[in-house]
Parts: sequence; structure tokens; C-alpha cells
Amino acid sequence: MPTNKLNLRKLLSDSGLSERELLEALPLLKVSGEVAGNDLEVEVTPDRPDLLGQKGLAKALRTYFAGEDEELRAIIDAVPVFQDEGTLRQRGYFQGFFVNGVTLDEDDVRGLMALQELLHKSFCRNRTKASIGIHDATGISEIRYTTTRGSSMRFIPLGESRQMTPREVLNSTEKGRTYGSLVKGDEFLLLISNRGVMSMPPVINSVETQVSPATKRLFVDIEGTDPRTVDLITGVLVRELSGYGSISRVIIHSPGGQAVVPSLSEKKRELSVSSASKRLGINLTPERAAEALHKMGHRTQLIGETLEVFSPYYRFDVISEVDLIEDVMMGLGLKELTPSIPNTYTIGKRTATTSLEDKIREVLANLGYVEISMTLLSDGKNQSLVYATDPIKVKNPVSSSYDSLREGLLPDLLQALFVNKKKRMPLKLFEVGPIVIKEGSFVIQKVNAAAVTSDYSVSVEDIQGDLLRVAKRLRLSLDVKPMDFPFAVAGRSAVFGSGWIAEISPEVLLKFDYDFPVVAFELTAAVQFRTEIAQ
Repeated sequence: MPTNKLNLRKLLSDSGLSERELLEALPLLKVSGEVAGNDLEVEVTPDRPDLLGQKGLAKALRTYFAGEDEELRAIIDAVPVFQDEGTLRQRGYFQGFFVNGVTLDEDDVRGLMALQELLHKSFCRNRTKASIGIHDATGISEIRYTTTRGSSMRFIPLGESRQMTPREVLNSTEKGRTYGSLVKGDEFLLLISNRGVMSMPPVINSVETQVSPATKRLFVDIEGTDPRTVDLITGVLVRELSGYGSISRVIIHSPGGQAVVPSLSEKKRELSVSSASKRLGINLTPERAAEALHKMGHRTQLIGETLEVFSPYYRFDVISEVDLIEDVMMGLGLKELTPSIPNTYTIGKRTATTSLEDKIREVLANLGYVEISMTLLSDGKNQSLVYATDPIKVKNPVSSSYDSLREGLLPDLLQALFVNKKKRMPLKLFEVGPIVIKEGSFVIQKVNAAAVTSDYSVSVEDIQGDLLRVAKRLRLSLDVKPMDFPFAVAGRSAVFGSGWIAEISPEVLLKFDYDFPVVAFELTAAVQFRTEIAQ
């Protein structure tokens, strides 16, 4: 789970609690904390990134114990922000905001930079989904998010002493070498203002807008490839930085028109008090449920036996009524719930399917493969790139990365190869996990096992022996017959009873930005269920 170090003295001052009260209070928000000298090391659950920062955690504690009902009022800033069309081809999701009247000291600056880096490594997936820039906005009257191909644009990157072109930044700086793979081709992203270059997303900021204790006005930009991640990170940063000054939103002028960002709008959901009582095993009144939700930062309005709940902009974890019931429980405190012993008694053991999965894992791990573990929900675009079919789509997905049910394991394995392509060859990865396919009017969920091998030179024969070992362990007989697949090199693939083996087509690999040969196999270990599609 994400962890951060906070200044203990400032957190005590901001929250109004003593050290003992603070340590007792943290678990009520699902936060664990340990004092280490002058710092408090906190660990939060992944659903509450808004509690990772010092100001965000202090605000949550004040709301819980003092009933502080803070309403964020954000004006629209006069500084125009422009987004050029070229950015849409790379990291087209872009938001920003100003923070005015900022008061910072050295500890505050270090804390903000630490939070920025923590978000980069965790929720931003090492900047692949989103990246953050925090800038001194003194004297800035116009901002443009744009691209450049030439070498005429030069700036001094953070930590450096001379001006560099974007290409030199990638080749000559530590950040450039670390994140250069996120830059596509020779088109470089830049955030510029009337003062010059502010940053080169997603790689590095410029010295020109470096934040210091003298900074009185900040501009924060968040750009990326995944809109949900950009929105989440924006909400977390607005929540945190509103503790240092007043927030002003911006109007972004882009090829698609104008948009005021960030939205900062509440999310409205309904909570049945009777449903909450049943799930928690206690008798709740609407007033008591509303009080508990207020302690967790929500606004409520009672309509009959139903509460209309308005969740703040930074609570991206609230998706359904169950999440609201959990917050009712947190607001009441676990001491209000009486544990009871279940009336049934059972003994757990592995299912037959799990035993098969473990056998496959044992064989492939002993052969030098590294296991990855992905979800049944997958990126439909990657599925279509491999199988040339339309996967089963998820209604109202939370992210484009989880918008479909996967029909095979190969796309996720190819994506994992791309992420690890700078590692030493050979790369040998495998996965055992669920898939869903359509057969006529039926939907079938299976447990599949798949393995890929990649090296500077590799062929089907290099993985055939591994497949035979898996088959022997599962006591499968392989009746192998040649068959072409859309993702395989013609004449270099075959089918057997419950799966296939193939040399992956270079055309498919290039779609994943992967340029080493790959061989793979996939087989079905078990069928979990089969259900008819409702007409």
C-alpha cells in the first residue's frame, strides 16, 4: 500500500490533536501510522490517495473529530491556457489549476515534491498513465501545452546547469534516460509560458519555474494517457494544495473547444438506510447514518427513508451504495459493531481448478518463467489488436484499461513484454487466469494458462518442450495439427485439443511497440461456468 513520511509537528498543529490522539485516530480512517523521529510514516489504503498528503490528512481528521465542513470555492483564473492539437496524439488528457496566496517553508516544499513523486510511482504507474508538474507561477500571463520537433527550443532542466534541447534532455539527464521511453518519436511535449519553458512532460521540469519557499503562486499541470487517472490525481492535488492557498480553475482552449478545469463537482448517490442497517447488523436511523457520513466528508439530504449523498470531488473510491455503507461504518467507528460467530462450520480446501492452476505454476516457474497476474477486465483495444475480434464490452467502465472482458491471455502478456523490454534477454513470462468467450448464444468463463518467450532469436521449437512438460504434468495428450491464426506468422502455428502454440507475427508485436521475436502457447485448464445470454 502507498506510504509517505509527514512532518509530525505540522500534522499535529494542522489537525488539532495530540500525538496520542493522532495515533489512535488514524485507524478510524483506514490509515496506519508510526512515529519515526520528527516524522510520521503513514500507510494508506489504495482507495484513499487523498490521505497521503499532510494537508489532506489533517483536513480529514478535522472533519471527523471537529465536524469541520469545508466547502471549496474556486474562482476562474484570468490566465489563459492553450492546448495544441499535437498533444492529442501523445498525452492528450490535460488539466491544470493555480494556487494563490501560498505560504511555504523548506519542509513544505520537500513534502510536496515527495508527494508528487509518490503519486508518480504508484497511481500514475511511473508516469505512464499521468504525470504532474508543480511550478512557481510568478509573473505568468499565458500558458501553452504544445509539441516541438526541432532543436530550437532550449531550456535548463531541473538539476542541470546548462541549456539543453529536448533530445539532449533524454540522452544526458537521469530523468531523461528513465522516462525517455514514454516519448514517442521525435515529437516532444512542452509546457511553455511567457517566461519560457516550464516543463517537458512527462520527463522533467525546468529550472525557470522551480518551486521554493519564496513562491507565492503555483501552477499545477496534470497530463496523461488515461482520463480517470488524470482526474483522480487532479482531485488529490487540489485537496492537498487547497491547504496552502486558494484554488483557481483555468479555461483550457483546445482544438475541441473550451473547458473549465478541474470540475470539482460532487457526485450524487442514494443510500437506503434499511439496506445499511441490514449489511452492518445494527439498527440505524437516517439521522445517525447522516452524521456518520458527515464525519467522512459527505453532504446528505433525507428523502423518506433514503439519503441523498453528495460525495466530494476527491472521493473517487465511492462507486456504489456499498462504498457509502462502508463510510457509515467508518463514521460510526468499529466499536459500534458487535462481532458474532457464524452459525455454520466449514473446512476449507483447494478446489480441483486451483490444484490444476498450482501444477501449471509449479512447472513453468521451475522452467524459469516469471508469473504475472492480471484481471479478467482488460483493455479492449489490446484484445482487438491480437484477435481481430470485438471483445465483450463492460458497461460504464471506470477506465479504458478495463473496458472489456478478455478472451485470451496473450494481449496482457505482450503488454507485459513491452513494459519490460529493457530487461535482460531472454524474457519468459506466464499467467494463469480467467477469460470469457462467446460461443453462439452462450458465454463461457474458463481458466487459461499461457506462456511467452522472447529473445534476440527464438522459434516455436524453443517453447514446444515447455508446453510438453505442462501437458505431461496435467496428463494431457497433445494431438497437434497445423493451423493459422491472425496473430501468428503464417505456417508457424498449430492447434491442439485445448489450446494453441505459435510464433507471434511481427505486425502484431509492432502494435505493442515491441521489436523482439516472441513465441507463445495458451491452453485451457478448466471451464468455470457456461451461461446463456439473455435475449
